[in-house]
Amino acid sequence: MKILIMDSSYLMYKSFFAFKNKHLTVEKNGETIRTSSIFGFIREIIKLKRLNYDFIICVFDTKPYLKKEKYESYKEGRKNNIPELNQEIDIIKAILVDLKIPCLYATGHEGEEVASALINILNNTNSVDFYTNDEDCYALISNKTKLITTNKELNIVYFEKNELKLKYNVTPKQFVEFKILTGCSTDHVKGVTGIGPKNATILINKFNTVNNIINNLNKIKKTNPKIAEKIEKAIKDNDIEKSRFLTRIENPNEIIRFSLKNRIKYTNILDYIEAYSLTKGQNRLILKNIRNKQKDLFKTIRKEIKWKTIKK
Repeated sequence: MKILIMDSSYLMYKSFFAFKNKHLTVEKNGETIRTSSIFGFIREIIKLKRLNYDFIICVFDTKPYLKKEKYESYKEGRKNNIPELNQEIDIIKAILVDLKIPCLYATGHEGEEVASALINILNNTNSVDFYTNDEDCYALISNKTKLITTNKELNIVYFEKNELKLKYNVTPKQFVEFKILTGCSTDHVKGVTGIGPKNATILINKFNTVNNIINNLNKIKKTNPKIAEKIEKAIKDNDIEKSRFLTRIENPNEIIRFSLKNRIKYTNILDYIEAYSLTKGQNRLILKNIRNKQKDLFKTIRKEIKWKTIKK
């Protein structure tokens, strides 16, 4: 079976800011409802369905993150809450629920960690791709899993082992160690100050792991004392262990499926927000096909994942 997992939090933000200069809106009962993310999200699902995936799963971030509880600086400076987007999130989830696309999350975990757990569960008997733009997820790439996204020209882009080798000259397994050294500026993770991708690649290819690098500091001092000094400082300041903790993808113990006590037909929702372009012609047929295919395979996937369902 060919399965697609979608980093839904990423896609919602991507769709929201794609229309930052002119948001799509609809007026209902004196209330303005923004619909940019809804249009972008459902349009992307329709596009990806054309790649013949048998089943789609959507994963979501759930705040507060456990990582942030330990290190307050994690993801510092990011906009944690966009009130205008919250309303769209609820509408998107309602549409997904009726389409029989599981909305999965884990308390305190990011979507990529839920995806990692799902990939481990499903990869034994399926090929599983992950839709995301998060570089940390390069570690999830394998012979059965590739990353997928769309670029500014709205073309489908795949990222596999070969692409990772060309970009950083490391394997997916080595990439975990690579990120400990380089950190992640987007997530406010320092890593080893002064060691960028070029030096990180050299060190990882020579010693394979960060622990091996630390154990061979005396050798490194002889050939590159400045690099050794930077590593020693990062050890002293606890930056390496902090980076190790914050850049790792930790699989959650329990996966939860979001559902609704009162389900609403996705066609009614799309008509209500006047998303007529999504309910006509080819798009209408694709959404209908998605729902039928999801419904047929829903119980099979549920047995494999063993999620817990919470209705709201």
